Amino acid sequence: MAGVNQFSKRLRVLIVLASLFAHCLHALPDCPVCQGATVLIHEQTNDGARRGTNLSVWDGGLCGNSMFQEDSSFCPLCHYAYDASLLKWWCLTLEDRDGFKLQLNQSIYEFPVVDKTESRVVYSQQFITIDSIRHSLSFWCETDRAYFEEIRAYAGAKGLGLEIEVNRLENLSSVMVETMTMKELNAPRIRRLEELDLQKAN
Repeated sequence: MAGVNQFSKRLRVLIVLASLFAHCLHALPDCPVCQGATVLIHEQTNDGARRGTNLSVWDGGLCGNSMFQEDSSFCPLCHYAYDASLLKWWCLTLEDRDGFKLQLNQSIYEFPVVDKTESRVVYSQQFITIDSIRHSLSFWCETDRAYFEEIRAYAGAKGLGLEIEVNRLENLSSVMVETMTMKELNAPRIRRLEELDLQKAN
């Protein structure tokens, strides 16, 4: 009987240790921008409050983007999402170019978007660490050769990558522009944004 009790105790200890080990394996990463806790994306729904917080994840559907599976997570404060299953990076996509907690690249911010677009104009950041951030902008517009020459000149002067798929659909073209910034340019704007929120509240 003593041997059975001893075995039972050891089994319980092993179960507890296994549970703790599994918890550690599935621990969610903290947000690299604000160091806040993240939540699982697949447990969240787009109840209206999520709309516009991160178009990479919630783009009008009820549930999150199916690309973000398994242990992919989301910061409820900064809205950056972590793709744990495929790309292993953080990303944030917005229509509001002022909505990023990390400074959006100035040349992307000031990119001359055509007056009338045929889609959302979306700005995006992706990074594995904030030492190196990819900033991008994309939209669709009517095919306009003169405008395309204008933005080619802008991209060349600013050192931006530019891809224009002319007439990808009938008389409609897609535009995507991107650049990278290094660590010294990626200072968080959290304090400044908090100050602006405080001013609005007052």
